[in-house]
Amino acid sequence: MSNSDSDSDTTNTITLDYQKWSIILEKSFLQLRWGSEAKARTYIRGFKSNYIESVVLSYQDGDTSTQRCRGKSTDRAIIQKKISGRNLVIRVVVVTKTNPWTIITLYSGLVSRYWNKNVY
Repeated sequence: MSNSDSDSDTTNTITLDYQKWSIILEKSFLQLRWGSEAKARTYIRGFKSNYIESVVLSYQDGDTSTQRCRGKSTDRAIIQKKISGRNLVIRVVVVTKTNPWTIITLYSGLVSRYWNKNVY
């Protein structure tokens, strides 16, 4: 029996819990914690989770193409990086008191507004 035959037989008797499945995938593939707003923005705005994580992880590794800006509170920061070929930066709001850091939300903005400026 082929894998596709086996899969079709089991789907008739097993109900897939998509929430549990997504949690397993998150724990398997993501290196940082993600808040619900950040998760939603990845598929609403089309940002890939591995790209967003790479911005934060690059900053943690000392990459000078990233910057840290102050957040609304002392336990939060904004990590930003210029988006290649565009006049935009991606800004990732993180909670820095968790280990690993938690991504709260993300958005893009103009380089002229945010780059080299310590603004929220």
